[in-house]
Amino acid sequence: ENLGRGHHVAAAEGSRMMVRILFLLLVLLWPVPIGQAQDPEPEPQEPQVQPLALAISALTTGGTASSFTTTATATITPAPPAGALILVWIGTEIGTGTAEAPTGVTGLGATFTQVATQSGTNAAYRGTLFRAQAASYTTGTISFSVSASHANATWHVLQITGQDTSGTNGSGAIAGSASNNSTGTSISVSLTPTLTDSMLIGFFGNINNSAFTDEDGAGTNWIEIGSQPNCCGSRTFAEYRLPNGSDTTTAATSSANPLVGVAVEVKLASAVTTPTVDDTQILGSLRTFFHWLLTPRAAHAE
Repeated sequence: ENLGRGHHVAAAEGSRMMVRILFLLLVLLWPVPIGQAQDPEPEPQEPQVQPLALAISALTTGGTASSFTTTATATITPAPPAGALILVWIGTEIGTGTAEAPTGVTGLGATFTQVATQSGTNAAYRGTLFRAQAASYTTGTISFSVSASHANATWHVLQITGQDTSGTNGSGAIAGSASNNSTGTSISVSLTPTLTDSMLIGFFGNINNSAFTDEDGAGTNWIEIGSQPNCCGSRTFAEYRLPNGSDTTTAATSSANPLVGVAVEVKLASAVTTPTVDDTQILGSLRTFFHWLLTPRAAHAE
């Protein structure tokens, strides 16, 4: 019996020795001073706010100089990132009659919804803006149609990330829009920003294939995005400003001819807060546990 008790005592002492060794290793690997077991709990840390930012890039620009009822952009590859906002600006010109807003806009595995359309002072030209936002995209073209044969079309396809992803097909990302037309050498679209951290984007088109310049000439505030298709008898142009600053108007200039324009305000996604893991709280719990574990059994008995 004594021999068995001795084995149990030895085993217990061996276990306690192993715990002491583990505790020493913990202290060495986590060099934080060990204080009293009853140290007050540290103040909880504030959640971290993950910074967000809007970013814009051109996926493709181009056009068709041939008469068409259905046409398509060049292949877009790689596929846009999941959840990105896709904006498609299309200028259409008809030989005789009234230019149509395209329909049946499809591609990239997304659903496209019209944001705005604006006819020119010459009804033979029109610009139309579409939006899409999908959980995932595919590579490929974006196609669109008109019911009557049109003389030509040009387009800009843009991608925005960091936007508000609420709503359907990007509806939550568009904080506002406006449109206008003009005849002459300049056009302005008045859109008062409703937010301080949004992005303003201006889309323009003209019927005479005249080159556009950005709103402030040197691109200090407004920056041209994507090349201007110079192929097709008409021309489209896009520019953006981020942050939107105090500007309430987007504008572009060209040689005298009928002009159209659409402006949109793109909303920044809400900031994401993530709770932090408080290492000092974890350490406090470990200290309490090891203090109890390493206290001699006689002290526990007291």
